[in-house]
Amino acid sequence: MNRQNSSIRSSATRWIAAGLTLGLLTLGSMGAAAFTKGADISWLTEMEASNYRFNNDQGYEQDIFSILKDHGMDSIRLRVWVNPNGGWNNTADTIAKARRAQAAGMRLLIDFHYSDSWADPGQQNKPSAWRSYSFDELTTAVWQHTRDSLTALKNAGITPEWVQVGNETNNGMLWEDGRASENMRNFAWLVNSGYDAVKEVFPSAKVVVHISNCHDNGLFRWIFDGLRDNGAAWDVVGASSYPTHAENMDWRTANSRCLSNLNDMVSRYNTEVMVAEVGVPWDHSEGKAIVADVISKVRQVNSGRGIGVFYWEPQSYDWKGYSMGAWNPNTHRPTTIMDAFLEGSSGGSSSSSSSSSSSSSSSSSSSSSSSSSSSSSSSSSTSSSSGAGGNEACNWYGRNYPLCNNSSSGWGWENSQSCIGRSTCNGQPAPYGVVSTGGSSSSSSSSSSSSSSSTSSSSSSSSSSSSSSSSSSSSGGGTCNWYGTSYPMCETTQSGWGWENSRSCIAPSTCSSQ
Repeated sequence: MNRQNSSIRSSATRWIAAGLTLGLLTLGSMGAAAFTKGADISWLTEMEASNYRFNNDQGYEQDIFSILKDHGMDSIRLRVWVNPNGGWNNTADTIAKARRAQAAGMRLLIDFHYSDSWADPGQQNKPSAWRSYSFDELTTAVWQHTRDSLTALKNAGITPEWVQVGNETNNGMLWEDGRASENMRNFAWLVNSGYDAVKEVFPSAKVVVHISNCHDNGLFRWIFDGLRDNGAAWDVVGASSYPTHAENMDWRTANSRCLSNLNDMVSRYNTEVMVAEVGVPWDHSEGKAIVADVISKVRQVNSGRGIGVFYWEPQSYDWKGYSMGAWNPNTHRPTTIMDAFLEGSSGGSSSSSSSSSSSSSSSSSSSSSSSSSSSSSSSSSTSSSSGAGGNEACNWYGRNYPLCNNSSSGWGWENSQSCIGRSTCNGQPAPYGVVSTGGSSSSSSSSSSSSSSSTSSSSSSSSSSSSSSSSSSSSGGGTCNWYGTSYPMCETTQSGWGWENSRSCIAPSTCSSQ
């Protein structure tokens, strides 16, 4: 028995022998953080390699991260496979997507499947390289793969906020050894192998154990009672919610049962909860209302322990037969389903949805009602026309920008320079936000200047790729290939994103920084 496996077993034995409750097992870093709204877009690089492109609400081709942020999303979820055919979703592909998410200023959830392909309730197949392993070797492989993948992310300057140990593990993972119905103890020890590896590389990351069918409380109790009784540790209970596919119930019933189940998880195990996957058919007449209701339900979880919702592959359209994205395959634009994430802070309206199949061009003008967690709409937004904010500025993650006079949220364009709306600016975590300049828009307040130097290295990539820059004028010069999507090259804007000839453009220095 190797040292790492011995540690897993001895720690589990100590927990059980001491009769500790899960409340003690899961105590730790559970500090309050902004409610997150995000998307799993793991197909992105494969889609782009097949020449898929994405239009925004206005019908212009735009970087997918900017479109998601303009719809209130602030986080990205990415799956990791061990040795997949073609390399899609392996560690290197995950790092490539994670770099782009970080450059856009988005939070990150890493989802380990522990398989070479899909792991879900119907299949939890071992990676081909692990098939002959003993159980001791299997627990070591989980630990090593998790540790090595996260170390590679860390070396690339990427820090995930959450890490998922297994995907939709309704009956365990890595069958047959880890099939929960046959050996719950083995499943618990595999979870602990992943958990220990996560905490070694990223001690502050929250570990998610994820199963499907949020409406099925019996399933959740069976899995998490079994994990608790066998000494497993986790920080967040993750659930999948596909309300239109819940058997023998309508979506309203499924959503109500999901909320009841999440509240039970909080009280029974003293844990945070999230909906790690949600989806509806892209052309469902009530799609927006259904997703808005899911967001509202998670916000209602007791004691604020519902921490977020991720849509699964919203950008997919005409792709591998999947029909529950949130993009219109005819226009390549977001459907109104995506607008549910703008309304999530107030729960949306479950009775006021328009048809997501017939109206995919609705604008994001309701972003002022979105939560602070959706404050990072960083591509050009509301146009306005007068001077910017007087003796105030917006300290945007350590860098000052003018404060808009006429644009209350998002990014505007005043006096030939980009400006940031007040509500968007104030949606950042402390110490960033609206600051007094004392008459100068280039100086930062004392509360932010002390921290800007320490954060500049981590925030520079997000501000450089997502902020509009300082000037605009006529036509661009050539095109910029921005991670596989072509944009006009700015002629007068030197860095960041500009706005010339009524189209967004990318400045040469920003383009070449990829």
